[in-house]
Amino acid sequence: LEKDDYPWLTHVTKSDVNSHRVATRKDVERSVSVGWLHSEQESIARIESAVSQGKCIAWIRNSVDDAIKVHRQLLARGVIPTSSLSLFHSRFAFSDRQRIETKTLARFGKEGSSQRAGKALISTQVLEQSVDCDLDEMISDLAPIDLLIQRAGRLQRHIRDINGQLKRDGKDERSPPELLILAPVWDDSPDEEWFGSAMRNSAYIYPDHGRIWLTQRVLRQQGAIQMPHSARLLIESVYGEDVVMPEGFARSEQEQVGKYYCDRAMAKKFVLNFRPGYAANINDYLPEKLSTRLAEESVSLWLATCIDGVVKPYTTGAHAWEMSVVRVRRSWWKKHRDEFSLLEGEAFRQWCIEQRQDPEMANVILVTDNESCGYSATEGLIGKVG
Repeated sequence: LEKDDYPWLTHVTKSDVNSHRVATRKDVERSVSVGWLHSEQESIARIESAVSQGKCIAWIRNSVDDAIKVHRQLLARGVIPTSSLSLFHSRFAFSDRQRIETKTLARFGKEGSSQRAGKALISTQVLEQSVDCDLDEMISDLAPIDLLIQRAGRLQRHIRDINGQLKRDGKDERSPPELLILAPVWDDSPDEEWFGSAMRNSAYIYPDHGRIWLTQRVLRQQGAIQMPHSARLLIESVYGEDVVMPEGFARSEQEQVGKYYCDRAMAKKFVLNFRPGYAANINDYLPEKLSTRLAEESVSLWLATCIDGVVKPYTTGAHAWEMSVVRVRRSWWKKHRDEFSLLEGEAFRQWCIEQRQDPEMANVILVTDNESCGYSATEGLIGKVG
């Protein structure tokens, strides 16, 4: 395969295998230039500048805590009006997340017009996942190449005029799209601390630091994300079998190889075995034992109020308890559990009976109108934000 052999179609039959490149329509080809930022202060200044020019801009952060932190910093600076600044991440109750997503799509979606002007969005990976947003400008924390390609797809996604009004045809009148990436200062010979010393939370979220370094290298070399022409080159430059990893990442690379074989073993464990046929007493595939992807385990947290001994869901309306759930990484909950007031004792046992939940697995967080309870409709499940 050549570097531009994408999209690629393979047809397999009993007698033959045929493969060839598939041409794409001219109107789906695009090029997004790549620029670099090396401090949060630079990124904040860029956001405030874009808003002052009447543009809409998003900053996709790799961690929820980093998103909350910079959202607070922007509010404290007071340059951007509170009504023009949004926060969107995964650590909201379903009801609040649904409300925020609806607001985000109304403001930054395809049909957004005057309401998108001079607005800023601080978000996380939720913005790259099936949310049809269209931003004039974008900043992203450095992340694996495939995720950056996905994020760039939310940048100038639809054709608009110079004022951001949607056009049905013709050329986009805005400045050419540029993805600004917050990243460590480039180092040809990095060590194990290269990523973590500059972006601690990002380094935890994406522990394969060698692939992160390779991502920065290829984007520095190419200077742009050209789709679909450079798709194979970008991916193979990071994940290809022949890539050479810097010696400074030897330890983390060994850890990733170990994780790879561990993941393979886990995947084989979850393969369905059809040979025994139907068995009424089988219990190997109970819901709590199944997994459709290899990722860190998450836990469900129910938000509730307790007034005069009466426990009610955080939200109201249909499926109120289901809409009052927040899902977080198990490791995050283990670290922050003691920061919240939990439903306990007989009230908790009664709740588990009514909601048919396992007392060993369920957690009910008691919330109030005071943000000190650890949850707010504007910031989500907070915990300690450094």
